[in-house]
Amino acid sequence: MKRLLQGFIAFLLFGSITFAQSNYPRDVTLCWTHPTLYEDGTTIEDGDLRGTFIHGERQNLLVILDEEVPITGVPGSMQCQTFVGAIPQPGTYTFTAFAITVDDISSDASNAAIKKYTGKPLPPEGLGVQ
Repeated sequence: MKRLLQGFIAFLLFGSITFAQSNYPRDVTLCWTHPTLYEDGTTIEDGDLRGTFIHGERQNLLVILDEEVPITGVPGSMQCQTFVGAIPQPGTYTFTAFAITVDDISSDASNAAIKKYTGKPLPPEGLGVQ
C-alpha cells in the first residue's frame, strides 16, 4: 500500500508537470526578406545567395536552432520556414538570420526577432457559490 501511495504521489507531482507542458515542443515559423545589396552597394544578382543561416536561443543561454535554410527565391523576395518542435519549453526566444553567398561569405546578423512563449496558466482562485 505504501508503494502504491508513493507511486500515486509521484504521478501527481511529475504527471502535473507533464500536463502543464503538454503543448510543448512547439513549432516556430520565421520569415525574412533576402538582401538585395552587398555592403559596398553593388547589387546581389540572382544565384549569388546560397541560403540563410538561422540561429535561435532561449534566454541567451540555450541554443535551440542553428540551421542553414536553402534560398527559395531571388534577392528581395520573402521566404518563410517552419521549424518543427524547435521551442522545447516556455521562455523567451531570440532568433537572428545571416545571408550566405555561394562563396560561403556570411553577412552580419539581422535584427533580432524575439518572442515569449508561455506555459499553462494556474487555475482560477476563490471560486464560490452564491
